[in-house]
Amino acid sequence: LVRDDTARLLVSTLLDVFPIRSPYEVASVWGAPAVAIRAKRWIEDNAHRPIGIPDIAEAVRVSPGWLGTAFRQQFDVTPMRYVRRVRMAAAHEDLKRADPQEETVREIATRWGFAHAGEFAIAYKKAYGQSPSVTLRS
Repeated sequence: LVRDDTARLLVSTLLDVFPIRSPYEVASVWGAPAVAIRAKRWIEDNAHRPIGIPDIAEAVRVSPGWLGTAFRQQFDVTPMRYVRRVRMAAAHEDLKRADPQEETVREIATRWGFAHAGEFAIAYKKAYGQSPSVTLRS
């Protein structure tokens, strides 16, 4: 009986001293802005390579779950959605600079990690208001 009461008291005391926090509370305590900013820079510097959440997390030395929490808290977007935005912006720049006689939309899309030309065209039009082929020709 004494042992059980002591255990309950210990657990109660530990919970008072170290309350269970949500991931967002933990993120604000343990440097989410710094982690997210480092991850953002790393994504921008490495968007031309095939990358995933484990690569980004390893680069900024945090767990994949912690990366997602910190990134969403700081930028209100997932890391992979941000990767896609960076790649779309780079493809847009390449399409504006490319010679339509020498490069195709498919080549530029593939260069930036978009495997399906149709999906790329839909996402591009949504982002820029015109099809990628129009941008390439102009």
